[in-house]
Amino acid sequence: MSKANKPQHYHLVSGMVIFTREGSEEIEQMNINTTLTGDDRNVTAKHIGMAQQGIQMRLFERMGSPNTQVHDVFIIGVSYLGVMTQAKFMEGVGELQNAAG
Repeated sequence: MSKANKPQHYHLVSGMVIFTREGSEEIEQMNINTTLTGDDRNVTAKHIGMAQQGIQMRLFERMGSPNTQVHDVFIIGVSYLGVMTQAKFMEGVGELQNAAG
């Protein structure tokens, strides 16, 4: 069974990243969400590290620059979303993007 078809536990992680833009000394913050998937419902230290990395990657995507300096990442909350396949989790996303677009 491919990973996309294998049911996984999904969590939504909300976090805050503290950073400075390239060439600036002004400290900024941004709230960012990411998702975690796993074979069980538990959120371990490894998962928290993965969520912090995911939040930083989303920051770099938004800023358009990998030269943004991250000072800290705080996990604000973790919400359990349930067990589902990747296809089920992504169901309807294209429709939302088209409606917004």
